[in-house]
Amino acid sequence: MEYWRTVWRDGFAPGLPPAGLAALLTALETDDRRLEQGLTTSPPPLLAVQDWPVEGADALGFIGWQGEDLTTVGDVEEFFAKACFDADQRLGDPAACRWFLNWFDDTPRGEMRRELAGEVIRELINRGYVRQAMVSSVPIGFMAPLITDPADSAQMGIIADWLDDHDEPDKAAGWRAAHNQALKEKAYSL
Repeated sequence: MEYWRTVWRDGFAPGLPPAGLAALLTALETDDRRLEQGLTTSPPPLLAVQDWPVEGADALGFIGWQGEDLTTVGDVEEFFAKACFDADQRLGDPAACRWFLNWFDDTPRGEMRRELAGEVIRELINRGYVRQAMVSSVPIGFMAPLITDPADSAQMGIIADWLDDHDEPDKAAGWRAAHNQALKEKAYSL
């Protein structure tokens, strides 16, 4: 597994609020241009503008801004710094957060959106905030990152079965194909 995923899953995700994760997921799925790469906040987190309203933010800042109703550059920067500190503490590495932050900033936008949306959905499913009915409406491409672990590939089969039970055979076929592909890839890697 890529290390940015480890940092997200074990460092950041456990401490992020569900409302913020949901806001981030919506931004990823709709390509909200306020979700920006290469910065923490827009305007930048400078002392002179700490009381200014936020106009855009990276993934972590977006979670604080849209999910926690933080409105100023200073408040969002504080949320960002605390999230990074907490992630580093959880992972026992004083600079672990950089792996996720660099990945987020440097990955092409479409790929970043697809991969991170899958990770956010994975976290919301694990916490019980996303029900399978909600997952069924998400495009299969956004769920592809969920099949990177053998335990997660089983969820694909469960979702496919659920879709079959709810008269969604086309969606179920897509999920089942993704599940079968994940199983094949796991078998080849052994």
